[in-house]
This record gives sequence, C-alpha cells and structure tokens, in this order.
Amino acid sequence: MKLFRVFILLFLSVRLIFGQDMQFVSFTTKDNLSQSTVYKIVQDKQGFIWIGTDDGLNKFDGKNFKIYKNIPNNINSLSSNKINDLYVDKDGNIWIATDRGFNLYNVSTQKFTRFFFKTKYNENDLNNYNKICFDSLRNGFWLATNKSGFVFFNPQDTSFKEYHFETTPSFQKFHATNFLYHGNILWITSDGGGLFKFNTLTKQINQYQLPVNKNEDSTKINFFNTLLYNPFKDNYIIGTQNSGIYIFDPQNKHGIFKKIIYNKTTLENTEQDRVKDFVQQDDKLWIATYGGLVSFNLKTEQLGKFYYSDKKPNSLTSNRLSCLFLDNNQNLWIGSIDQGINVFFPTRFKFPLLYSNDASNQYPILAIYKINAQYTIFSVDGEGLLLWQTKTKKVIKLNTLPNYSSLHPAILSITMDKDSMIWLGTWGGGLQKLDFKHKKVTTFFKQVSPTGIRTILSICPGTEKDILWLGTFSGLVKFNKTTQDYTFYNQANGFASDKIFTITCNNSDTLWIGTMDGGFSIFNKRTEKATTFLNNINNPKSLSSNMVYSILNQTKILWLATSNGLNIFDKKTQTFKAFFSNDGLPNDNLYAVLPEGDSVLWISSNKGLSKVTLDENKLPKTFTNFDSNDGLQSNEFNQGAFFKSIIITFSAIKWVAFYLAQQPFVAR
Repeated sequence: MKLFRVFILLFLSVRLIFGQDMQFVSFTTKDNLSQSTVYKIVQDKQGFIWIGTDDGLNKFDGKNFKIYKNIPNNINSLSSNKINDLYVDKDGNIWIATDRGFNLYNVSTQKFTRFFFKTKYNENDLNNYNKICFDSLRNGFWLATNKSGFVFFNPQDTSFKEYHFETTPSFQKFHATNFLYHGNILWITSDGGGLFKFNTLTKQINQYQLPVNKNEDSTKINFFNTLLYNPFKDNYIIGTQNSGIYIFDPQNKHGIFKKIIYNKTTLENTEQDRVKDFVQQDDKLWIATYGGLVSFNLKTEQLGKFYYSDKKPNSLTSNRLSCLFLDNNQNLWIGSIDQGINVFFPTRFKFPLLYSNDASNQYPILAIYKINAQYTIFSVDGEGLLLWQTKTKKVIKLNTLPNYSSLHPAILSITMDKDSMIWLGTWGGGLQKLDFKHKKVTTFFKQVSPTGIRTILSICPGTEKDILWLGTFSGLVKFNKTTQDYTFYNQANGFASDKIFTITCNNSDTLWIGTMDGGFSIFNKRTEKATTFLNNINNPKSLSSNMVYSILNQTKILWLATSNGLNIFDKKTQTFKAFFSNDGLPNDNLYAVLPEGDSVLWISSNKGLSKVTLDENKLPKTFTNFDSNDGLQSNEFNQGAFFKSIIITFSAIKWVAFYLAQQPFVAR
C-alpha cells in the first residue's frame, strides 16, 4: 500500500448565489411514512419510489405508502427493519442493505430473499451492511460493513468474499462509509482514514489524507462521508463529516485537495460542513448537509443554499439532511434524519414567492398596487406600506422612513391618479395622499364625522376632473381633491347598506358598487340615485349573496365575486347567473375576479385560486384549481389585495404570491 499525505492545499473561495426560493412538498409519518429517519431513496423501473428508513422499507406510488417490515418466522420478509441502502438492478429488483443481512426484493414474486455472510468474525459485524456499490464489470456488489474492510457479493452463486487487508494496518483501523466505482477503481471513503483507492484488478490499495496541524485530530479531519466524480473537470468531490467539501484531483501537482470555503457570515451555519450526500443534475451538484441543502455549480463552482425556516411555508422541514435522489422527472427527493422526506417538484410550484418576513407571517396582506415596471407597493396589517423593487427584489418599509412616518399602519385600499399621486384608504385613519416626488404624506378626514368615513375600503379615480370615489363604512363618498369637499351617498340614495366594499368606475355616468351586506348597486352619478339588487332565495336568477367583494366590468356583463359564489350580471336583462363549488370552483367564498386576456378569469377564494376558462359565449367552460400544493403560500386570500396588470397579483392571508400572466400553467 502507498500512503499519500499531501501538504499543499489549495483553498477555493466560493461566491454564494441567492436564487429564487425553492419550495418543497414534505412527507412524514403523518402521511404514513414508516419512520422519520430516511437513509436512502431510489426509483424502480415502474416509477415507484422506494424509501429506506430506520424502521422499515417504504414503497410510494405518489399518493400512498406501502410499508415492508420484518415478519417473525417468515423468511420471505425483510431480515431487518433498519434499511441502510438500496439499489435497483437492470431487472427492476431492489437490493437492500440492512443492519442484519443483505436482501433482494423480487418485484415479480413480491418476496424477499436474505443473504448472510458466514465468517470467523462476529457475523453481526459483517452482516451489518451500510452501503451498496454495483460493479458492472463483475456483475456484483461491493458492500461496506460494520467491520474494517469490505465485502464483495456475487449474485450468481450468492457467495461473499471479504477484503480485510490484514497487511494494511491503516486500512484496518477504519470503516468504509461510501463507495464510488469508476474505471476498475473502487474509491472508498472512510470514517477517519480519508480516501482509499482500490484497484479491483491488481488489488493494490492507496490512501489519500488531508494534512493536519500538530494539535488537530487526524481522524476527525479525515472523516469522509461521500464522494462523486465530476466529469466537467475530471476530478472528484468529497463530502466530509466535519470539514465541508473538498475537490480531489490526483493529477494536480500543486495539491490534490482543494478546500471549498463557505462564507460563514452568509451561510450562518457551520453544520453545513457536515456533508452527507451528493447528487448531480446536469452541471449542478446538490449537497445534503446537517445545515440544509446546498447547490454547487460544477463549472463555475458557485454555491447556493436552502434551509428550514418557520417564516417560510414550503421550506425544508429539517436542516439535518441524510440523502438525495433525482427521479425520472428530475424531481429532487431529500431525506432527513428527523423529519422524513422533502421533494422539490420544479414544474409543480407555479406561484413564486414575492415577499415574506416576520410581520407578514403574523399579519395579513391588505392591498397591493403596481406603480410601474420598477415598483410595486403593498400594505401589511400592523406594518404599514412596503415598496417592492422589481429588479433588486428589495423591500423598503416606508413607515420607517422619516418623510413617510405618518403613513397609517393599516391601509385597506390603494390607487394612483393621473397625476401619479398615490391614494391610500385606511382603517379608521381617513384618506392619505402619498407624493413620492416631494416625499410627502397628506391625511384627509382625520377628524370628520361620521367616523365611518375614516375607514375607506375602496378608492376609484373618477372620470370627472379632481374627483375620487370612496367606498367607506358610512356610504359612498365623492371627494374633490382640489377643494377637499366631499358628498355622502347612502341608503337615502337607494343603497341597501352604507358599508361599501368595492367600486368599479367606467367612462359613463355609472358606478358599479358591491357592499358588505346590501348586495350590488348601480349608481347613476348624474341622478345621484342607486339601483340595488339583493338576494332572493325564491328567485334563482337573483344575486346569490348580499356580500359582494369584487366586480369586473366587461362589455355586456359584469362578474361579481361574492361570499356565496361567482355571479354573472347581464346588463341588458339585469339578471344574474351564479356558479358555485359544485360547478368546479374550489370554494363558494370568493374574494377577487381578474381577467387574463379575453378567455380566462382568475378567482381567489378561501381555498386557493381558480383559473376559469370561458367558452365562445364567455361563460365558464372549465375550472382549474390551485392550492398550497402548487406553491401558494396560503389557500386563503384577502379581499383588497389584487390589481390588474401584466402581473396578476393576489394577496394570501399570510404571504404575497404572484403569477406572470403569460406563464403557461399545467394542471395537477
């Protein structure tokens, strides 16, 4: 044996890349996974996912888990419930390394066959198999055992051969932690001896170790967990137990180990130095660590990180990761030590996260308005107004800036007039004008009576010069921006309720108005009278609910989102047609309705979003529903947080999610 101690290390500084947050689906014991500690994940020829855990083997069909365990006195069952490793052969059968024997599951007979190695040593040591490596040249398996050395298993005659290397003292001290078979060479990582190179033809073994300082523990530094061949640079990547990641290049004269340096101030987690597994996806390397998931670009050697956060829904459920697997559809499966499985489905999450923080985790998003291509503003209850920069993706809390400190903490409605003034309706704090040009906030109705006018649920810029129409808790208000005069319109003008939820303006003398408990009204600005429509349980062509959250105006019809269904209002016949959950909507409590082109509507509800495809008569043809499983941060949405633009945005109760209107959707 030759021992290579390399005293030259090349330290590689890595720039950290922060991309769009990945969103994960989790499977735990609550979903009937047999146990939370996952050691291995594979996929068979039929597409089923197999999961080896600390207590049982699991077969997952995409919906349900089937669990296989040891059955006492049944030799056709597993020899042990602790499943350390799995391998799928060319016939689709599953080879299983357990802590008490090597097993084969025949997918045709659905039976297990057990294989045990009889030796002069303690049989429990050599039959405790930790890792499986298939040798394509010999058509057999290299198995890592709980004893020093390793074993070769020949499936043809079911024989075992032990490689103990009694003449190699340094190898006898350590256990194999993982294998990589590449070009007749079996690379072996160990639990303190570094990396071993075993030539399967000549039986020669060489050792490679990281150099250590005088006071350092060599076995701790040279505890290697896993390795992978990098075809892009013809080198190897090693994951260690305590020292992070190294690039190993035996041909490099300047030092065969390169240390990949994490930026600790950015990664904020030394547990990412404990690397458990790799999986390669094109030019990207996914890395499972005890500090979350790390991505490593094999060409540019740049890093990204993803970890558990209780402030982010659909994040990893645990940072203590154990294994990785890419299935046939390039979905990334991630096993953990304590929280089961997480899966990243690249095509499943169609709603990327726009913004989240501590406050939005506690309080609802109330309103959103896109100012232009560069800026979007939205309000968080209790936090005030936030400005989101599209290019930098930075969020500025306007209430914390001196010039904007008077902004109300609860803004219910937002709009912008032709003079680029931002108008804000508040909860109990009146009307506010935000002038970004002069960095000024002006408040109106601060002390006026009745107090209901101080709560402004909707704002609509009128076609008249200097006029804003306001929906308040004290009725409809006509406000003159120049003179600051205002006029009330309430039940005396024909409304059935003074609580105005939503106002839709057009270029005519008409306002379309939805109320909290007084149905739907058509207000004539010239006559100053309202025609009101209410629910009539005896008339199926009447409005389905008296609580109207949102109104979409189209040429011949109106779409009304109510607390009980989606309504079409025919302007000519002045009749209604309603659609409910039994027609395909996710829920009957609907908040917003927005168009995408001429033939698609988007509806937000208490149970996610619905994409409504219209037929040639502009009536609902199909409903495609999306919920938290598709990446929505919540299934529940607020009434006020939506607007129409290139980006269609709804507000989840706890988070802001957005969807690009031209992005194609694929139904689940």
